[in-house]
Formats: sequence, structure tokens, C-alpha cells
Amino acid sequence: MKRLIIILFFLFLMNLAYAQEATLDIFRETYTSKETLQAELNINVNPVNQITASNFILSNENNEIIPISLFLEKLSQNKYFAYFNLPELPYGVYTFEVKDIRHVEDTVLKQASVKKTFTILNL
Repeated sequence: MKRLIIILFFLFLMNLAYAQEATLDIFRETYTSKETLQAELNINVNPVNQITASNFILSNENNEIIPISLFLEKLSQNKYFAYFNLPELPYGVYTFEVKDIRHVEDTVLKQASVKKTFTILNL
């Protein structure tokens, strides 16, 4: 029993050590065309580059980039709020992604990306 507790404790510590560089949360999993998508970006490292609207990408199932007019608000050093109106889109699965989050880890420059998928419904 004691061994099991020790093993579980170390597994828990390993999960804490492997934290993601960033998380992207969208508030719903399904939308219709022309609705407003809202997202929150939390960066768990200190970025060396400024996060701007050009870091955000919307793409379809074929990885084709869809142009958007994104509004970005910096809420704190590591927290951002983004929103935009979805264009007229056909039914399907789409990906909203934040690319090129650069940070230094152990004196090495690293680059991270985070993405979420959602579905466009035709009503």
C-alpha cells in the first residue's frame, strides 16, 4: 500500500512538471456562421515575443487559412482575450490556433502553438 502511494505521488509530480506552455479556451464547441467566437489564451511561460492578432489563425479541415478580423485584448502579462465574427462558412470542423509563442526554456529558445477545434452548424 505504501508503494502505491509513493508511485502515485511521483506520477502526480511528473504531471506538474510537464505543464503546457499555453492553453486556449473557446467558450463553445459549436457555432453557426456569422456568430462571434470568443477565446481566452493563457500563457504559462514568459513569452519573448509580443502576442498580436497575426499569431491567431482560423483554418478549415483542409488546412486552408480563412481570413478573419480578430480583436485582441491583453488582460495581463500572460492572459489574452480574443474575439471575431465568423465569416459565412459551410458545415464542418474548423481549427482556431495560436502560433509562434516564443519563450526561453533552459537557455534554449522554443516555439509553441496551441489549437482548438469547433464545428460550424448550418441551421
